[in-house]
Amino acid sequence: MKKIIIVIGTILLFVGANVLSSAIAGTSEGYNEKTSEELEVNTFSSKESSNNGEYRIALNANTLCCNIIFDGISYLPIETIYVDAGTYSIQADPSPNWKFSRWQGLPPTNIDIANEQAKTTTVTISGNGIIQLHCQKKSKDISAFPVLKQILGLI
Repeated sequence: MKKIIIVIGTILLFVGANVLSSAIAGTSEGYNEKTSEELEVNTFSSKESSNNGEYRIALNANTLCCNIIFDGISYLPIETIYVDAGTYSIQADPSPNWKFSRWQGLPPTNIDIANEQAKTTTVTISGNGIIQLHCQKKSKDISAFPVLKQILGLI
């Protein structure tokens, strides 16, 4: 009887952890897969600036599960900000089930990312553009759950 309760408790813990991580990320399983290409992205001239000389920068990610920390401030992955020309810090902030992959500046002539492979790096802005964050979903590892592996027939 104790073995059955432990097995059921392990399964509930495993399922509950996945549901909780989705809730913390603010998404459901189907919603995670939405990419930036499916989101509306405003278009604008590459050298056009706002009235006060700032450039329009779209902060974008290939999933809604990764925030962007720009110059110390956390932004959702579909926000637009206005900044002066200059160099700023950027950092990827993925949700627990996601991991950083790379950065991309569009167009590269206006958005120059120092190290596209680094989770934390700098970006030099000289015109309007897009800072694109690419993240990947982490694979699920059930190796820590030997009882669950046995139930699923993986041992």
